[in-house]
Amino acid sequence: MSNVERFGVHDVIEAYQYRNGKLIAARKTGPKSGWKAVGIRLLKALGLGAYWADDLLTQVGIVTVSTYLKDTYVYMGIGTDQGIILPLANTNTALGNQTDRQSSSNTLTDTNFTNDTSRMETTFSFSGDVAVCESGMFTLVSGGTMLCRQTFDALNMKSGDTLTLVWKIVVS
Repeated sequence: MSNVERFGVHDVIEAYQYRNGKLIAARKTGPKSGWKAVGIRLLKALGLGAYWADDLLTQVGIVTVSTYLKDTYVYMGIGTDQGIILPLANTNTALGNQTDRQSSSNTLTDTNFTNDTSRMETTFSFSGDVAVCESGMFTLVSGGTMLCRQTFDALNMKSGDTLTLVWKIVVS
């Protein structure tokens, strides 16, 4: 099973120029695409907008973030909640009903360019029946910070089964 998450790091910079204590110019980066970007560019072309400056995240910067994720979130947990006990939300700090947590084998891999993706892999062994339907990445073997959580249709594990989960987070 493989899940690819787009992490989507972006930056914004604001610049304010003062002279004799009075603001005389301001610049702010804007979106690179979409309707908002078109509107900002149109306002700038008409002399009405001062909120556009081209910028970029470097590949080295993206690899640095990907490496941080790989080195920090080194435990994967699994559980039996399909989002009923704890609805899936970006405010989640734990799994809904965790049944196991193991250390993960983390590496960097390539999606859009070299080392832009953190790849976390963990294999779980079962000694009884468990319907696994959630997973998450954590900083510690117990508690800690949860980076991400995923719920999915139950994988009905039986005694003697193993389950390997591969989680890929693409920084872009």
